[in-house]
Amino acid sequence: MIPVLVPDDRVLVRYGVPFVIGDVVVFKRADKMEIKRVERIEDEGVYLVGDNDFMSLDSRSYGLIPPESVIGKAIVRLWPHPGQV
Repeated sequence: MIPVLVPDDRVLVRYGVPFVIGDVVVFKRADKMEIKRVERIEDEGVYLVGDNDFMSLDSRSYGLIPPESVIGKAIVRLWPHPGQV
């Protein structure tokens, strides 16, 4: 799959809002911020995946993320402008 976001992209994040399967969320893990897509929401936590099945470091390697670690969800890419390559 082609990545939705690449390094240096800028996104607008809405903090503290509910998220659902398919949303791209910002979360805190190991004292740094990361951004991934919600694949599953379970009682024990949130399963997050990157766009590259073979290269992404995500829940396939580090497991579920506690829901309280999710800071917000990306609602729009600001830069480069949507539609630009």
